[in-house]
Amino acid sequence: NVGDKFTGLVETTHGPAFVTAVAVFSPGGTLSGAMMIGTLLDTLTREIGEQALADIVLMDQSGTLLSTTLPLPEEIAPPLQALVSQADPQNAQPVDVELYSRPYQVMFFPWTLRFESVGWLGVVFSSNFLVSSDNTNRMLFALIFTAGTIGVILVGYSISQHIARPILRLRSMSQA
Repeated sequence: NVGDKFTGLVETTHGPAFVTAVAVFSPGGTLSGAMMIGTLLDTLTREIGEQALADIVLMDQSGTLLSTTLPLPEEIAPPLQALVSQADPQNAQPVDVELYSRPYQVMFFPWTLRFESVGWLGVVFSSNFLVSSDNTNRMLFALIFTAGTIGVILVGYSISQHIARPILRLRSMSQA
């Protein structure tokens, strides 16, 4: 409890959820009820992943996989559990791991709710993502720049011919 709100993880029929609860008081100051609002962890991980442009893993303190944006969570849980057991909460470093027979890197950060540690947040990205992305972008920018340069040259030549042709015709008529 920090202030007048309570946060935590709750198991629901639809899966684990992050919830916030607050006491509701009557105008006279007596407790009259509570309000609770929550988000399913699957929804939360999907939204975080979309913003981070990476895959997200949420694990509890014991390393149990709670939610992930990665496919086939039962297949990737054992290697991630082994990595999270070695994670240093004070010094997050990318660690190489093989998932789906491909190289990935994962970084685990302590997952805290209102100053209380509840588990680990992992950010997973393909090891060759940056290299392949840079090569693709470099080639795309080179092609766009080349096409733009050729287009400007052709348009400039066409305009110059439209301007120069009447002047050259006038000059040849005046010399005849």
